[in-house]
Amino acid sequence: MVQRHSLLNAQITIWDSPEEAPASLHPHREKIKLESRQKDWDRIEQCLQPAYSHLDVIKNEFGQPRLNDGKFLSITHSDRFAATAISADPVGIDIQVPHPSLFKVRHKYCHPEELSFLSEDPHDERYLMLWSAKEAIFKIYGHQVDFALDLLSIPFETGSDTILIHQQGNYHKKNHVMVRFIKNELYFVAIAQIQTP
Repeated sequence: MVQRHSLLNAQITIWDSPEEAPASLHPHREKIKLESRQKDWDRIEQCLQPAYSHLDVIKNEFGQPRLNDGKFLSITHSDRFAATAISADPVGIDIQVPHPSLFKVRHKYCHPEELSFLSEDPHDERYLMLWSAKEAIFKIYGHQVDFALDLLSIPFETGSDTILIHQQGNYHKKNHVMVRFIKNELYFVAIAQIQTP
């Protein structure tokens, strides 16, 4: 079963089903050795349909996917879930199953100023939101992004479904990225698009 949403000028599709996705007929699927990766491939294929399939996907030198009609594509999977974002503008997407283990590695992806407004509760959903948001932003560029130093979130409250992240690294200076979320008790989906000042 797929869910479809429109956010930030992007078409978002989420595979959210306890059932296995039908096996893709794409010839590259057979080259994937791990069964779990084959299942991820199948879920993404279902998210791409009906307008596209894996046959429409090309990759650039950084391994980032794009559609052969020129539209931007971002893909993600976590556990039994998968999602795609398709847009005429650069877009990144990340899906994550909530897990308090992100609290233990917060210094690797949280800027020191972010740590000042986050709580010491490992179940604070904002840790997952920041991780997912920065993963989604990384997928826009595919390289040269330091999660902790280059990306700084404007303070936001628990329960928020939108955050604004300032890019302060030399490579992407002066850009802001708006990140929207689709959240439920099973997963968070972060969708990022660049906004220039």
